[in-house]
Amino acid sequence: MHQDPNPPTPPPDPRAGDGVVWLRPEYQGRQSELVTLADGARLVGVTKSAISNWRNRHANFPALVLLRDRL
Repeated sequence: MHQDPNPPTPPPDPRAGDGVVWLRPEYQGRQSELVTLADGARLVGVTKSAISNWRNRHANFPALVLLRDRL
């Protein structure tokens, strides 16, 4: 059995020390540009469920960026 002498390095753990899991690390440090699901719904005058439905139905809907543990 051949074993690769240089196995691939695992990606960095996206979990920050503050209970946040970054799904799109390129946005880390750019929190001022992000809105929550609830804030986005308020901005356009719909419910959070409507935003969730749009996300599920439309492939080009903006992707989630982070998940935060409820503290």
